[in-house]
Amino acid sequence: MSSLTRNQEIAAPSKIGPYILSEQIGFGSTSSTRKAINTLTQQSYACKIVPKKQFKKESQKRHFQTEIATMLECAHPNILSLLDFTEDSINFYVVSELCPNGDLSQQLIRHGPYHEMRAKALFKQICEGMSYMHLKGIAHRDLKPENILLDNDFNPKICDFGLSIKSTEELCSTQCGTLVYAPPEMLNGKDYDPFQADVWSCGVLLYAILTGRLPWKSHNQNTTISEIKAGNIVYPINLGAQSTDLLSKLLNLKPELRISFDQALSHPWLSDAKSRSMCQSLSTSSLLLDKSMVKNVFETFNTKVTQSQLLRTREIYDVLKESKRIPNKSVHLKQK
Repeated sequence: MSSLTRNQEIAAPSKIGPYILSEQIGFGSTSSTRKAINTLTQQSYACKIVPKKQFKKESQKRHFQTEIATMLECAHPNILSLLDFTEDSINFYVVSELCPNGDLSQQLIRHGPYHEMRAKALFKQICEGMSYMHLKGIAHRDLKPENILLDNDFNPKICDFGLSIKSTEELCSTQCGTLVYAPPEMLNGKDYDPFQADVWSCGVLLYAILTGRLPWKSHNQNTTISEIKAGNIVYPINLGAQSTDLLSKLLNLKPELRISFDQALSHPWLSDAKSRSMCQSLSTSSLLLDKSMVKNVFETFNTKVTQSQLLRTREIYDVLKESKRIPNKSVHLKQK
């Protein structure tokens, strides 16, 4: 897939369906994200614009489909919600929650490591989102600060599911993700459990949250690979005993001995971390994901809609209704 340069504009109309597309708020190698205002509700969202010309191979289309399918399958306050999907002759348009505080990588660069109580609250929510994904049988395979968006209240939203994989009985063999967050078994060329790989990546993520840097000292790729394979991690002396213990359990060199996200959530270090309910967290306003939109996504790729994806529509509806975010007359937003 060809990459876009940061100064290269993606051709798109100023309005798509009920959405007015305004300033660019994000940029990827193959997409651009703009702020989108719904003219019917005046609510603000994020609209990821993906040019169709970027898809040169079937594998590239499959990665995009995987991202959309995963977002459809998951309804959790710490996972970025898909709220609408449409297309025209040149682009796909993926409408999701607006996260105005950027990503975790930007926060760490600007403000340095998190204080311990803030780190606990943040990491607990990330673990809750990942535990939910794993319960659904989905592994992320590319966890890193750039893929943790921060909403209006700086709560994390896990995103970018192009490399995610649905659970099977078989191990994975594909090397993917980002080198410095990759587990040693993947770099050793072995078949690996993608769920255990996610735990390792989250351990590196927690290390970065607490210290503002990675566990690997070298900036040379080959040396970094050697460090990861050896599992030579030095924990700063200013980290507490409980946080160091949790890190060591997440970053166990033997994947079968790593703790799960459920076990991480029960760790003493997270016992006093704050958390929030789903009803308090979902910021989907009056937008209602309907079955016709779900089907439209999969008709685009000539793929059948699974029952779990249709059930996810019901799940979101129930949450929104309970939190009084669906008005008496719900508006189904479709492109005309």
